Amino acid sequence: GHLMIHGDIEHATENVMATTNFMYGVFHSHISLGNTTFHKFLGDTRNPLNIQKMAGLRIYVKQDNNYQLLGLPSYYDMGVTTTKWVYVLENDEIIVTASVDINKTIQYLHIDSQKQYEFVVQMHILMNSEEFSGDITYEISDKGITFAPAENSMLSTHSPSLQYQLSCDTKIDIIPSSQLLGSDDAHGLMFIGVERCSSALFTISASYQEQPSHADYDEKGLDEKGTLFMKSWLKGFDFKTPITGYYKLIDLAFWYTHNALVHYASPHGLEQFNGAAWGTRDVCQGPAELFFAADRYDLVREILIKVYRRQFIENGDFPQWYMFDQYYQIQAHESHGDIIIWPLRLLGHYLLRTNDYSILKEKVEYMSLKDNAFTSSKVTILDHVKKQFSAIKDSSIEGTALPRYGGGDWDDTLQPANEQLKESMVSGWTVALLYETLLTFSNQIEDIDTNFAEEIIQYNSNLYQDYHTYMLLDSNPVGFTLFNNPITHLIHPQDDYTNIHYRLLPYVRSIISRLASHDESLNYDRIIEQYLKHPDGVRLMDKTVPYHGGENTLFQRAETAANFGREIGLQYVHAHIRYIEAMFGLNKPEKAVLGLLEICPITIQNVVKNAITRQSNMYFSSSDAYVKTRYEAQEKFGLLKKGEVKVKGGWRLYSSGPGIYLKQLVEQMIGISRYQNKLLINPVSFDTMKYDYIQYHFNNKK
Repeated sequence: GHLMIHGDIEHATENVMATTNFMYGVFHSHISLGNTTFHKFLGDTRNPLNIQKMAGLRIYVKQDNNYQLLGLPSYYDMGVTTTKWVYVLENDEIIVTASVDINKTIQYLHIDSQKQYEFVVQMHILMNSEEFSGDITYEISDKGITFAPAENSMLSTHSPSLQYQLSCDTKIDIIPSSQLLGSDDAHGLMFIGVERCSSALFTISASYQEQPSHADYDEKGLDEKGTLFMKSWLKGFDFKTPITGYYKLIDLAFWYTHNALVHYASPHGLEQFNGAAWGTRDVCQGPAELFFAADRYDLVREILIKVYRRQFIENGDFPQWYMFDQYYQIQAHESHGDIIIWPLRLLGHYLLRTNDYSILKEKVEYMSLKDNAFTSSKVTILDHVKKQFSAIKDSSIEGTALPRYGGGDWDDTLQPANEQLKESMVSGWTVALLYETLLTFSNQIEDIDTNFAEEIIQYNSNLYQDYHTYMLLDSNPVGFTLFNNPITHLIHPQDDYTNIHYRLLPYVRSIISRLASHDESLNYDRIIEQYLKHPDGVRLMDKTVPYHGGENTLFQRAETAANFGREIGLQYVHAHIRYIEAMFGLNKPEKAVLGLLEICPITIQNVVKNAITRQSNMYFSSSDAYVKTRYEAQEKFGLLKKGEVKVKGGWRLYSSGPGIYLKQLVEQMIGISRYQNKLLINPVSFDTMKYDYIQYHFNNKK
């Protein structure tokens, strides 16, 4: 499948339009302008087996007095703004092309053949958040068919002026459902008959006011414009090398730019079809790191301002996730223990790269938990940070500087099973993340606010000491420390409770943050290689959390999830990319570049011999063991490391991973970034590789 976005992508406004299509004959689905949950024109396709033929837009062609559904084509071709299905028949060829205009909120569907046919276009209309939610309101005029929000829907309440308009350059008629289904109850299905023809062009536009104007349909022009738009983000990214296997990283950079922009501007994916929200942790990583790689610090600044507006005035914390459009009141009212750290980490790295201290004086609102609304008063970003730092200190385990685990850390599968664990547990990964964040930010404000910088430095010194006292055991970082009586360490070679001995995240983050010494980091690298490295990348732990039919004792999702995928399956690609970052930091470029190739879906079998073919232009959130049950996964887990179990790609597209990947590729492998508002060139060292980075624009100069 493929997801195409267009409109005001750069600023992630409500004027971003999206459509999803699938190879098996879904030419458009989940069309939305703005909010991808509440603004749906067409319904979602939720079953990858194409069992029910209702969702989205389908096409029937009349042959021998029967209507035949166009399904799996002879071939399927994907571009950033065009997708093409070609049906090779005995004496003809039917070509269906879905296109979008990268700059406008207009979509097209072109049906083309040599012979003439009668067609019926079937659309599952929603104008709502979900199916079967009410009558569809539409109006027919000389401009086409105009659809309005369903009554009593969130869409009608928040965006009553939103309209989708459908038109065709060939004569069309709406066919009563009773004529085709034998029933007047169409369940939201609309059937449009197209008179006998060899070419028909449908146009779908969307707007909150007047429908956008459009020029004559130019398929090639739309495709070229979209391609140039995506290429422009990484400024003609290219390199030359005698190692032919590396060239696919250039192709992947193009598609991961697309994937990362979807995550930023129109949050949803092929499997995760509902989204419409920013995760605080996610937006401070994927989109921000894409913009680091693209040298678009103006957009990083926009993200920072938007995120700090969401800080809760009552407690200084941030929501786990929130909708960033007119549905801004829909948000989480609590968060995992690490969420509060991410905005400060991004701010510190932004200052390190740009020297733009004016952002600290920028005044923005708070969000009120009590009122579920923005405050009328505004304070500076620096004041927000001081409240944030105070909240971080308040979240510490009593008598230490160690942050409480709260609702969890980055690995959602290890969310604590009860309130007592939330208050008494500390994650080794969160400690390392906090240490790096405070070190980076305090260094940037030493000359701006000396007293505040010294306060942070002192706290970070205490954090460093407490880490070495409570979070290291036999020179190995523990996964978790429970401050019970007595203190208990989990996920460590001495852990005989879970019998899980190694957790990737604290090892990797300790290397990245420099919390571990160089010698300790080298030792961590050896441990990762021995216990966590697999043919398809590194895994989050050396064993799976035991599964007993969903019985919950320690970790919520890891013990209850029936599917052995994503974090549950332990090869979560996002974490693997952070491992790549750690290897670059240790000056181990061979390991780092191999890590880039291990998760590149293009000809993946050349690198990962036990991999099943994956869609090559999509980011996969995980590499999952090809097993049917959790029990089979436990039984065969040891065979994964040997490459004796096949591995398949997990959820496609929707993740912060593509942006993080691009940052490693451009800043670490190619070695081009910004430091204190100056160009920094620091490529990795290869005896057999020469880089020719030919068109990098810095400060709008070539």
